[in-house]
Amino acid sequence: MILHHGTSKVTSNELNLPDLSLKRTSTRLATTSDLNITKLIDTQREKLQKQFGSSGLVVLDLVKNVPVGSSIFIDNYFASTKLIKKLTQLGYRVTCTLRSNRTEKCPISTEKDFEQKKRGYYEFFTSDDQTCIVVAWKDSKRVLLGSNHVGIEPKTTLKRWDKEQKLKVDLVSLKL
Repeated sequence: MILHHGTSKVTSNELNLPDLSLKRTSTRLATTSDLNITKLIDTQREKLQKQFGSSGLVVLDLVKNVPVGSSIFIDNYFASTKLIKKLTQLGYRVTCTLRSNRTEKCPISTEKDFEQKKRGYYEFFTSDDQTCIVVAWKDSKRVLLGSNHVGIEPKTTLKRWDKEQKLKVDLVSLKL
């Protein structure tokens, strides 16, 4: 194959691409030690999956390639308070949105209770060892946030649209 660069001179006579054909390479039979290691890894993964769920296991797999001490944001599909604590033990800084069924017995008010509160209302709870904070904040709906390195201070003011007044109003917001 000959490559051309525009209408000028030839840049290369041959293209060196890897052979992508499905050639069979040599295989070897698995030894009993390989099978034992595989079983051990499978049982460890099953334990982690029971603790953190399939979605939490995805995060733990991806974090293996991230330097320790990095800040990580996790979406509510993957996050839980158990996962925050585990990543804290591993040396990562975590901020995440949470689902209400993954707060591990945290005594946060229900969504129905939050419907009666004013916009900007918040509650927060810390873990017994003070490593994890869970915050419930009322915007148009309740928002659950979790972190091991960001707290609620300092508070800031946001401008949010109010449907009833049909104008932007000031709303207290947390750092988290």
